[in-house]
Amino acid sequence: MAENTSKGTGFLHSVARILLFLCAILLVPFVKGWAFATLWSWFIVSTFDLAPLSTLQGTGCFLLFTLLQKQFFEDQQNRSTGNLPALAKEIVDMLIAPLFIVGAGWIFYQLL
Repeated sequence: MAENTSKGTGFLHSVARILLFLCAILLVPFVKGWAFATLWSWFIVSTFDLAPLSTLQGTGCFLLFTLLQKQFFEDQQNRSTGNLPALAKEIVDMLIAPLFIVGAGWIFYQLL
């Protein structure tokens, strides 16, 4: 009986890891792209008289910048993703950081 319970728990952890991975792959770049497009429209459009970016364009720019940053890949290799709570915490951190950045940008935008 205990063996069946551990197999069920292992299966649930595997499903949870897959869902967290999909969340990281799909949601994190979109949120960071939204933050980039929002900050772009607040600061770059008015300063340099350039066209605003859509959220999808901001996501594309974020992915391009990420690809060009060697540091991003080194940080990802150094992180421990062995246990599920640590992986969930990393994803939440990646989602909350852009919101704080947009909040700080909004404060600066109000001061302009």
